[in-house]
Amino acid sequence: MRIFLDTSGLIALSDRKDSNHETARAYLEETVHKGARFVLGRNVLVEYIDGVTKRIGKKKALEELHNILNSKLLSSSLYHKWTGTWQLNTSGNTMTSRLILRIA
Repeated sequence: MRIFLDTSGLIALSDRKDSNHETARAYLEETVHKGARFVLGRNVLVEYIDGVTKRIGKKKALEELHNILNSKLLSSSLYHKWTGTWQLNTSGNTMTSRLILRIA
């Protein structure tokens, strides 16, 4: 069985303070025991990593990306060629950064 994940599900799983954390964790555990594997669309991955970057920071975002890309619960065929790079943008007195995900 394959289950498509969305951003809110990933957030609930990763954030213990999220009101849906326990429900998401229990669902994950139950479905994994039944043999389920998960599919994560590129747009969801980018949205999730971007959200982690903005809310927590780059270090945590990179940790999350590494965990996702190396997970045995996700369809690895979708992710084994992903590469990520940080792009630094400077405009006037403002400096921003963003994570760019590419398929190698």
